[in-house]
This record gives sequence, C-alpha cells and structure tokens, in this order.
Amino acid sequence: MSIIINDPDLERLVGESVARGDFESSNELVSYALRLLLHEPDEEVDETRAAVLQGYEQAQRGEVRPAAEVFSELRRRHGLPD
Repeated sequence: MSIIINDPDLERLVGESVARGDFESSNELVSYALRLLLHEPDEEVDETRAAVLQGYEQAQRGEVRPAAEVFSELRRRHGLPD
C-alpha cells in the first residue's frame, strides 16, 4: 500500500521527525500514528482530556490562581529554587 501526503506541512513534520530519529522511516511513523488513532485507546490520553476539561470548567467558574503562584508552589514541592 502506498500513501501520499498532500499537505506540505504534514510532509515536513514527518520528514523532521524521521530526521531527528524519532522514527526509522515515514512508514513507521504513519503506522504508529494510525495504531494510536484507530486501535489503541490510551488511558493516559483519556486522563489528560478529563484533567483539561476539569481545569476549563474550574476556570469558567472563576476558580483560578495566578500562574506565578502555581509555579512557585510547584518549585517548592519539587525542591527547585525560586
């Protein structure tokens, strides 16, 4: 089977990914992408979508904090300097 990518941006992204060594060939990249899309439901993706939706709903209700405060808390939690 042959697949033609008629979108120059997608073709460039595929080429860059192969050149970086992410995949050995464009065929490997396309096969991987299709497996993810069609056959392998990813629990992590579902969890990420749920977390993003939860954050969006919180923001809609006005339940937000300044980013500087959040990043400061994360640095403290992980022992990183401010």
